[in-house]
Parts: sequence; structure tokens; C-alpha cells
Amino acid sequence: MRTRDSTAAVEPRAAEVQIVSGTRAKTTATPVVHYGAVCQGGAGCTGNRDLYDDFGVAASPTTGLASIVYSDDQYRNDANDPPAPSCTQARSNTGSCDHTAIATQVSGSPVYVVKKKK
Repeated sequence: MRTRDSTAAVEPRAAEVQIVSGTRAKTTATPVVHYGAVCQGGAGCTGNRDLYDDFGVAASPTTGLASIVYSDDQYRNDANDPPAPSCTQARSNTGSCDHTAIATQVSGSPVYVVKKKK
């Protein structure tokens, strides 16, 4: 994504590359979490900072499956993702709707194999 692209759609994605076979798998973890430019200058940024550099990946120690934690500034209103009081459809794509979300892998190859205890 170009940093000044006002039409860019930001989507959290996970990718798996198997070194031995050379195969690749890519999955879009969620719908779009931001539209438009995102400043990539860190704390010194003067542009859009709605996503707050909030993105992380971890694997469960019991299953080896991955979870992605990320910022989302889109208005959502469903049982699993109710909006904050200051977030309305008109304020979507702004800091008023920014919230932390999690996408968790539920099937497929784990990040690592968990050894079973004897």
C-alpha cells in the first residue's frame, strides 16, 4: 500500500510459507479495518494515526494456532462487535471508532506443533 493512497483498503492478513515444499497460503483475517492513507512514521507522524501501530501475532501454547491482534477503525454493530458510544456510522474510519480486535485461527496447519505430554 502506498502511504498517500486515499482509496487503499487495509485488511489484516496471515500468510504461511512452508520452506521445505515452497507452498504458500494467504488468508484475509477480517474485513477492511481502515480506508485511506496510514502514516508509517511512528510517533513523529503528522498524518493519519487511527490504527495506532497496534498489530501483533501470537501462537497458542496449547494448540499452536495463531491469533492476530489489530486496530480497527470501522463502524461495526453486531452481537460480537458492538460500537463504542462515540462511534457512529458517520464517524467510521476515524479515531472515534478505533478499537482493538482479535482474529484467531480455528483450523489448518498450526504455527508450530505442540508436543503431547507423556
